[in-house]
Amino acid sequence: MFKKTKKLVLYTAVTGFFLSLANKVIFYLALVKELLSTKSGNFYEWRFGKVFYTKKGAGSPLLLIHDLQADSSGYEWSRAEKALSKTHTVYTVDLPGCGRSQKPALTYTNFLYVQFLEAFVRDVIRDPAAIAATGASCSFVIHYASQNPDLVSKLFLINPLSFSAQATFPDKTAKLYKKLVCVPVIGTCIYNYQVSIKGITEKFRETYFYDKRKCAANLINAYYEAAHTGGSDCRYLYASIAAGYTNMPVSHVMNKLTMPVTVAGGEEECDLESTLHDFCRLQPAIQAKIIPGTRHLPQLEKPEKVTDLMEEFLQA
Repeated sequence: MFKKTKKLVLYTAVTGFFLSLANKVIFYLALVKELLSTKSGNFYEWRFGKVFYTKKGAGSPLLLIHDLQADSSGYEWSRAEKALSKTHTVYTVDLPGCGRSQKPALTYTNFLYVQFLEAFVRDVIRDPAAIAATGASCSFVIHYASQNPDLVSKLFLINPLSFSAQATFPDKTAKLYKKLVCVPVIGTCIYNYQVSIKGITEKFRETYFYDKRKCAANLINAYYEAAHTGGSDCRYLYASIAAGYTNMPVSHVMNKLTMPVTVAGGEEECDLESTLHDFCRLQPAIQAKIIPGTRHLPQLEKPEKVTDLMEEFLQA
């Protein structure tokens, strides 16, 4: 019995060692291309870690917010910010837990991101700003705007989640999965599997882009690097998103939005028509726009179409 136990302990220790080593190699190799530089930006010292951002151009302030995913970063706006910076002071952030920002080991919630926006606008922008946001980030931007109408001049929302998706909350299974992902070594293995090159490539081909020919290797590699910058603590944001901790209903605050709002969507985005209908039903003043030949990230797939729409809206 003692020999069997000894062998089991030894086997477990050796397995753990090699899994840990494999995780470290994966994180190291993910960063060797150095596609996400910090040389052209700054770090905002927030209470939950340093947050990377860039500031470009001159004119009325415009804050660009990327989708809230483990592989997302301000790189999402890299093909649009140059054109927008010709007429605006453009702030592009890597949200806390994303990209080049610090990734503390905590539970990420929608309310945490509302707090971040309040602090960032107060301390960095210091003026009312127009905000453009994508996907899952739209919900906390809407809550921020509803609570701070005097600090948001306009909202441009790209492919926000449906009201039903925003209203889902963690159940017992989701909470258990989050705990598993947060376990050292094993949780990191799960994370690396979920944000592998293969997995991110599939997301671009099936979810992010409509035209698969535009899923260039540099885009996929930049997202892969964003998902691994900062080490194994990257998994905490993924765990929070997967479990539903970043969700928050927005239907009950839509009538508090007093600023002009445009909701735009990629023509091939899943459930786009019903999502636009729900937003316009609760807030008839909302402008709904469809971007042809795109899916979830039109600002990367057809940036000129997005910047034209945004300029038309922002200059109106």
